[in-house]
Amino acid sequence: ATFFRKLIMFWRLYGEFYIWLVPPKIERMTGKKHPPVEMWVLPSHWVWPIHDPKQESIFSAFEIRPYASYYPVESAGSIGLSWYPGGGAKTIIPADQVVYYGEPNPTGFMNGYSPLTAISHWIDCSDAIDRSRTAQFQNGAFPGIVIEFDKGVADPDPAVLARLEARITSAYVGVRKTGKPVILSPGTKMKPVDNKPEEMAYHESADQIKDWVFAAQGTGQSIVGLVEQTTFNNVWGARANFYSNTIKPMCGLLGELFTEKIARRFDPEMIIYWPDTTPVDPDLELRKMDVLLKNNVMVINEVRAQLGMPDVPWGDKPLDQLKADWLPKPAALKYPCTLAKETVHSLVFDVLCYWQLLPDEGEQRWKHLP
Repeated sequence: ATFFRKLIMFWRLYGEFYIWLVPPKIERMTGKKHPPVEMWVLPSHWVWPIHDPKQESIFSAFEIRPYASYYPVESAGSIGLSWYPGGGAKTIIPADQVVYYGEPNPTGFMNGYSPLTAISHWIDCSDAIDRSRTAQFQNGAFPGIVIEFDKGVADPDPAVLARLEARITSAYVGVRKTGKPVILSPGTKMKPVDNKPEEMAYHESADQIKDWVFAAQGTGQSIVGLVEQTTFNNVWGARANFYSNTIKPMCGLLGELFTEKIARRFDPEMIIYWPDTTPVDPDLELRKMDVLLKNNVMVINEVRAQLGMPDVPWGDKPLDQLKADWLPKPAALKYPCTLAKETVHSLVFDVLCYWQLLPDEGEQRWKHLP
């Protein structure tokens, strides 16, 4: 269940992914090629390609170094990297057991190019904004009130100021003391302070970078749930755009890669693909079915199949033929209809809007509506 989650995670974060096709034991014992029995996504930061000049292929094997990578450490105002202890011994996997894909890299072809690498300056700018905002609120002073002394009052020493602060805090701070009268010493005044922290346009900058990062990942605000007040048509359109421009190309690329590198190991004729799941406009589909029905391009059973409804015995004929078969001639309108009553009832719900016919249940006759 987590195979594709991990594959997409490493693909979008590192710009490349590695799939280990585990061979069966009989292949290791006999040396004869067999289809793989398991598939595992290898962490991209664990894999190091190995090139052997004696072989024709670019990569002869892949060295797996299981460690948790480096983690940033801030010391003396600078940020460095520290080694995370632990990890197991390295492992060598032959290249024919690994399926590799990397996004095109303008700086070389030995590794992939991540979307995060392409927008690294945007990410750094976002981190700087968060650090600046945090530092402002952690280091800023936001008092609630100010005590002002008259000119005639001597400048109090720190002990008197501390005692006055403790007295005011204990007597007047807290929701249960709201509205309590304040009693001050002669020559002192209390004034409230209107705190309005300066955001330095943090909000606008963060929104701008957020939109840039979303665009680099091929998504939008409504897809990740950041838009609350919207219409159904807007949500449907955003989903259609996301599936068409992001999900569909990714599924197409995975299908090509899996067909070439994995399916061929089982059957030369095997193909792996994902159907197009781009949502369609339901109103447009209904109008299309209406036009196709009226022009005899589709039959009723085809429409019912698309709507998840069972077939009807008379639904395989075009509408014009059904009209000719079921619509009585003008001279025959005075005669009772030969259709059974239950047949008439099942017919009404499907073709009334197209035929403009109604059954006269009292005399079991057809009545043509203008």
